[in-house]
This record gives sequence, C-alpha cells and structure tokens, in this order.
Amino acid sequence: MNIGAQNIQQSSTESFEHENLKQRPRILFVDDEIPIVLGLKRNLRQHFEVEGALGGRQALDMMKETGEFAVVVSDMRMPDMDGATFLKEVRNLFPATVRIMLTGDQDRDTPQEAINRGGVFRLLHKPCGADDMEKILLEALHEYDRVKDQRKRIEKLLHSFENEMATPLHILLEFSDQWASDTHQPEYVRDYCRTICDKVKELSEQTNRFLTFMSLKDYQSRASTQWLELPLLLEIICDAVRGKLVSRDCELSTHAFSDLEGLKVEFRSMHMILSILVSAAIELVPSNSRLQLHIGPNIDEQQKVCIRLNAIVPDPELRLPAISLAQLEQQLVEQLCDLHSGHLELSDEDNNHQIFSLTLKI
Repeated sequence: MNIGAQNIQQSSTESFEHENLKQRPRILFVDDEIPIVLGLKRNLRQHFEVEGALGGRQALDMMKETGEFAVVVSDMRMPDMDGATFLKEVRNLFPATVRIMLTGDQDRDTPQEAINRGGVFRLLHKPCGADDMEKILLEALHEYDRVKDQRKRIEKLLHSFENEMATPLHILLEFSDQWASDTHQPEYVRDYCRTICDKVKELSEQTNRFLTFMSLKDYQSRASTQWLELPLLLEIICDAVRGKLVSRDCELSTHAFSDLEGLKVEFRSMHMILSILVSAAIELVPSNSRLQLHIGPNIDEQQKVCIRLNAIVPDPELRLPAISLAQLEQQLVEQLCDLHSGHLELSDEDNNHQIFSLTLKI
C-alpha cells in the first residue's frame, strides 16, 4: 500500500461534507507497515478522527476497547491475520462498520473470498491514489449513515413491541405472585398461581430471545455491545439460574483457568448462549446433581478457549440424553455461535459426563 504519502488536495475538502462531520467520523486503517499507517493518519486527520493499527489482532483489541468505527480500511496481506479474516471478525463484532479492502497484484485470487467472508463494501487496488481514496471514504460514510438509520428504525420497532409485551406480562406476574403468597387462599389456588408465575417468566424469557433473534436476523444488531470478563459472566449466569437450581435441588460451580481470568467477551450474546444451554442442562439432569462450568485453553488450537459444562449425577450408571432445545433457541444459539466464530458440541451417550462444550476464538 503506497497511498500514505499521497496528499488529499485542499480543493477536494468540500466533498467530505457529511452529516456526521461535526462528530468527526472515526476511521481505522490497518496495515503491518508503520510508515503507511502514520502517513494515512497524517493526511486524513484534518477531516476525520483517524486511528491506525499494525495488524488485525491489534485492531480488534482497539475496537473492543474504544467501540465502533464508521469505516475500517484494511490491507489484505498481513502476517498475523489476513485482511479477509480480520474483516470477517469486524463484521461479526461491529456489523454497521463499513469495511474496505486494499489488495495488490499478489491478491488476484482473493477478492471474492474477501467479499464473501468480510462483507467488503469496496475493493481498492494498490497503488491507490488520493482522489480514489477520498471518493470511496465518502461513499462509505454515506453507507454507514444508511445502515445506522436502518438500525435505529428497527430498534425502535422492536423496542415498542417489547414494551407492549412487558406491561401485560408484568401485571399478570404481579397479580399471580400476590395470590401465590396469600396464605388466606386455598392451597390449590396458590399452586395454580405459582404455576402461572413460572409460565409468565418463561414467556418473558422467550420474548426476549425472540427479540434478540429478530434483531440479529434482520440486521446483525450489536447496538448494546458490552465487554465483560468471562469469569464474571459465569458468575452472572449462576445467579440467573439460581432459582431453577433450587427447584431442581442441584448445584452449579464455576472454574476459570488462571491465565484466562482477564479474558473479555461480548456480554449480550454470550449471556444468551450460556443462559439457554445451562438452563436446558438443569432440566436435563436428575435432582441432587452437581454441574461444573469450566473455562480452559483449547488443547488442539491456540488462540481459542473452551467452555465446558460437566455433570456429576447421583447414579454414575445413569446415561443422560443430549440437550434438547426449542426451535427458536436452537436457531438463536447457532446464529450467536456463528457470530463469535464459535463451535458448539452437545452431549451424547459416548461422552456422558460432558453436557456441552463451546469453543471460542480469543
């Protein structure tokens, strides 16, 4: 890439007029050559908030720390992670970010792969002149605005639906809970009201999953991205399923490999995946079982971790069936795993003590 030394002429500055200009749109350039990154930052910082990263892994770490960029421009050939792989990760983590790829003569066989894997908005061939870069960046910013507007409309629609569902569910839950706690009511009435409470909670949970699934299905929404240390997430999961554990007279413990205690994951989707799987596992095992949720490095592949749930049951000879998920839950888990480039294996009779294992990239 040799556009770093090119100067964007002052006469073309007006073409950068863009409705988000006052917010200084954030642009990230990714290349393993320091002079190129510095040159791009120098030439474009007048118009944008420009950042640079020396390779894909550094860029992903930066995005996780600072949040979404409007546009990411990546070289194809980089030693730690090629551009197609990097832009695929960007697409998974921040789908609204517009992705641009720079390719050279040696990349003739890769453009279609890059488009398919990374959802590339434009391909620029090196050497790339300043005028071409200016034109493409302007188009990319307009595309970013379009996607953001679409996301806002869909989020508003889903949020309205959620509110309309939440109010009657809350009223029904409050009413049933009061009758279930009223000692003056006959026992059969209280039992019936407790059943209603449980069903309302299940319906509320299913509604939340449906909304998550629809937002992911329609536009890959990650608007509420929050990064959290994985061990802390496991503690939150334990608290979330505590009531179900008590009702089943089961225990759940967690353990994280010491070197992975600082590992951060995206909270929303990982919480959804683990909540669904752990809840299904609790329903699967018999009473008085102990469940162990364990995080460790993947033995077969570096840069990956594995989350496993094992069961210790009262009868060692008991063979547990595989986890059974509802169709919506199954599709949601599969889609969320795909977003994280994760691989999920559910239990079978040949590996009876392991309920599931989820392998993730780090």
